Amino acid sequence: MLLISKDSEVVDLVSRVAGRSGVELVAQESIAEATKVIREEPINLVVLDLAPRAQRIAYLEEIKNWLGATPVIALTDWEDQMAGTLAYAKGADETLRKPLSEHTVERIFEKL
Repeated sequence: MLLISKDSEVVDLVSRVAGRSGVELVAQESIAEATKVIREEPINLVVLDLAPRAQRIAYLEEIKNWLGATPVIALTDWEDQMAGTLAYAKGADETLRKPLSEHTVERIFEKL
C-alpha cells in the first residue's frame, strides 16, 4: 500500500495500524517520491491525501492512468467537501474525511 501524505498525524496513524495488521506500507510525502515508488514497485492500494488540493487532484488522475484498476482512496479535510467531489470526478474509488480514526484505517486495510 502506498500512502501519500505530508500530514504527520495521518502517517503515524496509518503506519501504526499497518504494523498491527501486517500490511506492507510505503509512505511518501511528495509527488516525486510517490511517482518513483509507483514506477518501481507493485502497488495494490493508494491512499492519497488531497492537501494541497489543486496539485494533488491533478496527480490523482495521473495515478489512475498509471495504475488502472488499482484502488485509490482520497483523504480530504473535514471542511473541504468540494475536494471529495473533485476526487470522484478524477477517478477516486472512495473518499474519507480527516481526521481519521483507527477504525477508518482498519476499513482501508480490509480493501487489500
